[in-house]
Amino acid sequence: MRADYAKVEVEFDEEEISTLDDIRQQMGFGLASATSATMTDRGEDEGEGEDEGNAATESVSGTLKLSITLHNQGLSPVLYEFLHLGLEHLRGDVAEFVSVCLREEMLAGLKLQQPFKTMVSSELRRCDHPQATYELSRRTIITVMRYNQSSSNPALRWYLNEDVIFQIIQKSRYDIRWCLDTYQQEIDQHHDRLHLSPDGNVKPVSVTAVIHLPDDPHLFEGDVVCG
Repeated sequence: MRADYAKVEVEFDEEEISTLDDIRQQMGFGLASATSATMTDRGEDEGEGEDEGNAATESVSGTLKLSITLHNQGLSPVLYEFLHLGLEHLRGDVAEFVSVCLREEMLAGLKLQQPFKTMVSSELRRCDHPQATYELSRRTIITVMRYNQSSSNPALRWYLNEDVIFQIIQKSRYDIRWCLDTYQQEIDQHHDRLHLSPDGNVKPVSVTAVIHLPDDPHLFEGDVVCG
């Protein structure tokens, strides 16, 4: 291998993988899909509930190898070698480091989840967690729908899209799109019912001048319903 390239390999053993899988389950990652798949495959007959409950918690086997490739792009040879040797020295601690970081992320997420649906909107605005932005987006969809339904003048109504939500909450567009994808069917039905189109958003006033997101989480109980 060339002097400006190096590879550090880290192997996660079964115990370390098991620890990571425990964290995964505590975070709830993949549990819903595993349960849905089990119900689809096996049906919902009585007596099968125990099998479904175990579907996402089966024992973990196998190992994982992580390869870190270093490519020196302008560092001094001394600094590059220092970092290379440092990673070689620390590779035995990488699995523990990953576990600690993921556990901290899980605990932070659990702390933020009060759950998110019970937090006031102003609190959600101060959160950078993706689920906070998702909940803000969900509330914005409901708020815009209610505004449109209450407006007797069609010219005052707004077409729900990423830009409208972003203007109101000023959060990650990626997480806004995540929420939009979830409720696109309800949004499309809302648009069809009120005959809304994107060019209807060309108005002399901004959406933030007329639509304000309420703080009270109780106003958003339930799910997005087309109106």
